[in-house]
Amino acid sequence: MIKTPDNLLFYDTETTGLWPWMTLRRKQLRCAPDRPFMFQVSNMDGDAAYFRGSVNPFTREVTYDNCKSEMRWLRDRVQDSKMQIVGHNLGFEQRLTRQADIGWDWRAQLHDTKVMWRLVVCGEMTYGLKPLAKKHFDFPDEDEKVLKKATAAARRRAKKKGWMIATPETHPKNPNYADYWLPELKELVAAYGLTDPIRCTLLYRRAVEHFNDNPGIWDVYRWEQRLLRTCQNMERAGMTYLRRDAQALMQFYKDYMKEQRRKIIDLGYKNLNWQSPKQLVKVFIEEKGYHAEHVTKGGKSGVQNPKIDAEQLMAWARGSNAGADVDGDGPDGCALSRAGLEWKAGKKVIEYLESYEHFLARRLDGSYVLRPAWDQAGARTGRFSCHDPNLMQIASAETSRRHANMRARQREAFGPRPEYYWYMPDYSQIEVWVFAFVANEKAMIKALLSGSDFHLATAHAAWGHRPDFCTCGRWKTMQKEHRDTGNAVVSWDIEKHKHKKGCLIKWWRQRAKMILFSRLYGGGIEKVAFLIRCSMAEAEEFVTQFNENLPGVADYMERTIEEVRETGLLTNLFGRQYEIEKRFAYKAVNYMVQGSSADILKRALVRIDEYLRANYERSFLIGNVHDEILTEVHRDEHSAFLMRKIVKMMQADSKFIPNLPVPLPVGFKITSTSWNDAKEVTFLKRSA
Repeated sequence: MIKTPDNLLFYDTETTGLWPWMTLRRKQLRCAPDRPFMFQVSNMDGDAAYFRGSVNPFTREVTYDNCKSEMRWLRDRVQDSKMQIVGHNLGFEQRLTRQADIGWDWRAQLHDTKVMWRLVVCGEMTYGLKPLAKKHFDFPDEDEKVLKKATAAARRRAKKKGWMIATPETHPKNPNYADYWLPELKELVAAYGLTDPIRCTLLYRRAVEHFNDNPGIWDVYRWEQRLLRTCQNMERAGMTYLRRDAQALMQFYKDYMKEQRRKIIDLGYKNLNWQSPKQLVKVFIEEKGYHAEHVTKGGKSGVQNPKIDAEQLMAWARGSNAGADVDGDGPDGCALSRAGLEWKAGKKVIEYLESYEHFLARRLDGSYVLRPAWDQAGARTGRFSCHDPNLMQIASAETSRRHANMRARQREAFGPRPEYYWYMPDYSQIEVWVFAFVANEKAMIKALLSGSDFHLATAHAAWGHRPDFCTCGRWKTMQKEHRDTGNAVVSWDIEKHKHKKGCLIKWWRQRAKMILFSRLYGGGIEKVAFLIRCSMAEAEEFVTQFNENLPGVADYMERTIEEVRETGLLTNLFGRQYEIEKRFAYKAVNYMVQGSSADILKRALVRIDEYLRANYERSFLIGNVHDEILTEVHRDEHSAFLMRKIVKMMQADSKFIPNLPVPLPVGFKITSTSWNDAKEVTFLKRSA
């Protein structure tokens, strides 16, 4: 093989596909799970070598009997704690190798150049190995184009022989890539594969140089290295899928779609295609005479058309209630829009549930499991993402970010195995807390620390002086109650029902919420006007009053944006850097808040995973959805001590947030049945 005098080995594989788990679908098709069939390595001097296993053309099963000595050589290096293994998207490489059942225990120090380059440059369109090498080092990629063409021809010949080539059913993501194992491609694949470790060497050298020039990034990267192992552990543990409940849920939504379909037919629109912009324009704009608030960008033709998306349909459905924080559609709302939204909502949930079936596997204990691939280098801000399947799309049934009255109930299809609990701690409004204290906005800080309803308190700080802030008189009574009892408004869900119908305080609270998040994510006046359904002049007036009465927000945003315009660089609370073009300086606050929140979450995941692996035998970290962390805990290991320990680990980085005098708030839920049935654990709050 090759020498590694500096204990540095660049590692890459070619595989029979992207999915290492034996799913139910593949079992039915008698298709083996994906495995590495070729291994490529190189050193810093450019010396490279490769070897191949054998692939059964009828089952796609990979064996390594023909390369035992080479496998032992590679095993000795990945199991050597003094070695450093470098690869691009190394989590993927490691995942497939682990599942190949070849007995490797990865003890070497791991470096993923995809993760490293997320820290070098945050704004690339793609972080694929070949595009990065071509863009930054002018490394040619013609070998890939030649191989793709040859593979297409080889697949046609293999199909005639009756070999099991990849199909959209076995390999949904570009089946062509999954058939590089075909024997007639051996020489082409060898030449193609040997260039990848060389590309990886170039990326690694440049990244190390960048880190050395910016030493603060090293600490961020060391946490990302630890997170790489955490991601692997979450994937191996998987999330239990309650398949019978999922099937019942699917039938429920199918029936709901039929009900909405009947309403649409009764309204006289039997043949309306809700996926056709042309038909929607004809019905809603030309026939009904509605006005669309936005137009499409025009595309290649440059022709702009009315934009009829879910937001616009919801505005028409709600009528005079559009933009208000009130339940139900207005009396002038469009019944067709409402039925269409409800039908589309049912269709969306069914599509999610059907997509899960493709990745569904079964454990030895008989339970069903999904193992999404966790991507720590997914979003530009540093936020986590996952795919195959994308569980980040599983919103809480109570989320306010929906357009339909029917709730998305996918969480009912997930839950712990028998004899297990799910712990579900989550950061309570973490981005709001980070923003308020980084900006040092006194009114927002006071609202957060008092435990009162944050958006109502913010609305009062911004517009409480207006005579139309509360038009039913309840606000004055409420203030007196709070002075007498010393309690703040903790729950808006309870408080809003105490105001008379039509009271404008609901509108002001919603406006405060929309303006805050619009500012937080870089939205301007036009975005605010769209979100709260008002004219540009009204939006500008509301934002001006908001800024005048919450001066810390505007001051911090102006300072941050100006700094980025001057330097082109932003550094978050943990040292993660973002290069931002001057024209996109308005996004700087979003990068600061989301990026810092992402690092808090990632570091908590690492702590929890490492603690559970060191101290518990049957309890595991299993996933992360938005600001929620999921762990599966065996009933024999379930305890109040463990719950408190997890909360403390999640709060450990509160010290990085300037001006924050208390730990970040963490909510905590637990369930022994389904994700959707989780109950809040209140004693943790009392003992905090």
